[in-house]
Amino acid sequence: MLCQPHAMSRLELTELECTILGVVWRRQPCSAYSVAKEFERSLSSQWSASAGSIYPAMKRLGDRGMLAVHKEAWGKAGRSHFRLSPAGLEALTNWIKDLTPSLASPAPDAFRTRFFFIDAIARSKDRRHIFDRASKLTEEALVEVKALVSDLAASGPNAEYFAALGGVYELEARILWLRYLGDHWRTGD
Repeated sequence: MLCQPHAMSRLELTELECTILGVVWRRQPCSAYSVAKEFERSLSSQWSASAGSIYPAMKRLGDRGMLAVHKEAWGKAGRSHFRLSPAGLEALTNWIKDLTPSLASPAPDAFRTRFFFIDAIARSKDRRHIFDRASKLTEEALVEVKALVSDLAASGPNAEYFAALGGVYELEARILWLRYLGDHWRTGD
């Protein structure tokens, strides 16, 4: 999915670039390092982008006038702080409003992708181990996300709280699906 920064512009931004605009909007003024750290802390592996993709994306956004960059002397190289420009805010809000049918499709799920090929595992004992391991990992992730939701609830319901709560529901649904697989899968040894 691409986002349109200006109705009259042909310039399109990637999901990563639009998400960076959102992080800068929420944390501004901020450094590229703090944006990379935000991605690192993300609940979703989809947004665990590396600094090698975030820093160049932020430079492109600055070059395109989406980010206002304030440089200051600091050490040998100096440091930059970013804010959303008016054009960046317009791009961000257009992206948020752009709800297309593809957004309603199932979220990427590495477990589900692997299970699509589970028949390659010949022994039922090995398949069962995979189901059990996936369930355990998901339950551990659920505990972590619930703790985050609890922490976020202390400051009152806000966008971050509700986004994290969506992660709780997603993980609970995966646990139900994994239990179903474990109970109903043809083991066939």
